[in-house]
Amino acid sequence: MIGFGIFLTIGALWFFLAGLSEKMSHKKQLLQDEELKKSAFEMGFNERSCVLAFNYIGREFIGNYRNHKVTIDEVGGSGEESSWTRYRVDFENPQMFLLYIRRSFPHGYAYSSLMKHILNIELNDPQFDGLVISGNKEDYIKSILDSSIRSRLMTLKDTLWYMEIGYGEHTGAFKVEIMPNAARYMDTRTLDKTKFDPKLQLILNTLVDVVEKIEAYAPYV
Repeated sequence: MIGFGIFLTIGALWFFLAGLSEKMSHKKQLLQDEELKKSAFEMGFNERSCVLAFNYIGREFIGNYRNHKVTIDEVGGSGEESSWTRYRVDFENPQMFLLYIRRSFPHGYAYSSLMKHILNIELNDPQFDGLVISGNKEDYIKSILDSSIRSRLMTLKDTLWYMEIGYGEHTGAFKVEIMPNAARYMDTRTLDKTKFDPKLQLILNTLVDVVEKIEAYAPYV
């Protein structure tokens, strides 16, 4: 009976500690959420919930940054290892410049359908080893990716999954349409990890600098 009593005591203690740990974890998450919302609000972004694939409720921040509509959301699964932060900057791209910077080019139907519009571009810059650059206007893309932009991208390289100007989107069975008026960047960190920190701001400034170069150039093409 004494042994059974000890067993019950240990079990009760285990459940108590487990509940306490869960409560502390939840409180920590709430504090992180408040910190994230505060940092986002200070940059002019407001949060809203959005339904992603498989009814997963994601987080999305929308704001105006340097006179461009910007959306920052979390995509992927619900776990930290399968979620990423996606940035989107809307802009005017009447000449349909297409630019893709990736660790490796994806093998998907949407992107294979874009291959006829783009070519691989060599910058002859050793620091860009490990990144694949593709686009449809080689000379101008080289001028966009000047030393300042390249330096910033290399600073971001450890969490860069891809950056793209224009992208392919499924609009029907076996049909892909080019969406040229958006620049996107995929950060391998979760939203909670970004905390709207200086690195997030560096990503946004890099995206906006690139699209503003395109907007300034377009009328003269």
